[in-house]
Amino acid sequence: MLIRPQIRGSQRSPDQGTTQLKTKVRCFLLSVVGASAVLLPAATLAEHEIDHRYNVTGFVLNDDGQPVADSVVSIRMGNNTIGTQKTNPQGHYNIRLHLHDADLGQKLVIKSGADEATITVTLTPGDNATPRIHYANLVGGRLVEEPLSKPRYAVWVYVTPVAVVLVLSLAYVIEQRRKRARRRQSAKQRQTKKGRRHR
Repeated sequence: MLIRPQIRGSQRSPDQGTTQLKTKVRCFLLSVVGASAVLLPAATLAEHEIDHRYNVTGFVLNDDGQPVADSVVSIRMGNNTIGTQKTNPQGHYNIRLHLHDADLGQKLVIKSGADEATITVTLTPGDNATPRIHYANLVGGRLVEEPLSKPRYAVWVYVTPVAVVLVLSLAYVIEQRRKRARRRQSAKQRQTKKGRRHR
């Protein structure tokens, strides 16, 4: 009787090993190509967007220099509205527009409530590194094209709290003096009554 030896495990031929290696290499190359196809356009788009960004930012203040909150600021080029935003509690807004180098010199109309002003697009064609920011503040209906560090509040906004504190402090001091005077008067009356009893 002839006994055949049992072979454990599977034996791979040289052709099968080569095929698997080629498959792994092909998958790796495809993943690299796919990643490049995703990342490169994103980088190109990010650089391309800088050329189109034009930020119009500023504050909307009333005649007293106080912030106008929740006011809708709109920007119009010709007959088209190209950007809108509400002011925050500090009266600030920041609208990002999509403009090109060819828009240099174009007129933009900014409107907030009854206030309206016109600005001119100012940029350096071909400069993709410098942020394009146009400061446009509406102060009592007047256009101020420079950065404002903070809203210019009316003087009474600062004076009123100080005056209130001074008045309350003075009232407290007067009341304390009255209480001490009443206590002294009560003490004198008690001493007078005791003196009369001893007599």
